Amino acid sequence: QVLRASLLILVFLILADYIFNYQNVSNEINMRRLWNPAREQSIPTWFSAMLAHALAITVFLIAWIQAPRQPRWATVFWVLTGLFFLFIGIDDFASIHEKLGRAVSNIARRNEIGMPSVILEDATFSFFALVAPLYAMCGMLILAFLGASFMKQGILHLLFLGFGLWAVSQSLDLVFGTEFLRANIPWIMETFNVEHKYGVTHTVKVTEESLEMLGTIVLWYGFLKYFTRVSDGFELRLESARTD
Repeated sequence: QVLRASLLILVFLILADYIFNYQNVSNEINMRRLWNPAREQSIPTWFSAMLAHALAITVFLIAWIQAPRQPRWATVFWVLTGLFFLFIGIDDFASIHEKLGRAVSNIARRNEIGMPSVILEDATFSFFALVAPLYAMCGMLILAFLGASFMKQGILHLLFLGFGLWAVSQSLDLVFGTEFLRANIPWIMETFNVEHKYGVTHTVKVTEESLEMLGTIVLWYGFLKYFTRVSDGFELRLESARTD
């Protein structure tokens, strides 16, 4: 049910973006921005952040439940995994990596780095040069640490699928976030019979954000399935502290 509800919300957000940004049913720019996945502080961006936070909370619950029956270092790794997903959610809404990429790009253009900085002058390449390797390393560590446990539960494919969708999403950001897209927009418009430049740039961005949200949904579903299986027999009781 969680998977179905999340997917339905994602489809609704894509349709809302199509109505307000492609069909332009409202001339009010703030209404368009409200449903635009490519904009900060929009409903799709909020939903993406909440998905990542729900994923993080699920991981924290797993760490808590398994703590009595696993080594302390394993619990610490589960907590660190939860913190990673929590940061992903914060990054989604606050656009930390985009701002960091633009900051490094501006510094590189002013030649304040003291090293060849042609690549870093592009904000997208700045992100992939500095932050993306850390994200990739965290993902591989999570797969390496949790792979055996998820394989035992028969849900390892959900980890690979979720992280794979994230990887495809970020690859689109790398390829189309640089001069490649801007240089090939006329060819793309002619080939696919697109009338306006916005139809190309916005479609790429919506596809990227949608794949990222889909990846988070798949990961959350996988960790929820893991949670339900390792928490078999777990009960949470709320009792009054009063004694009569």
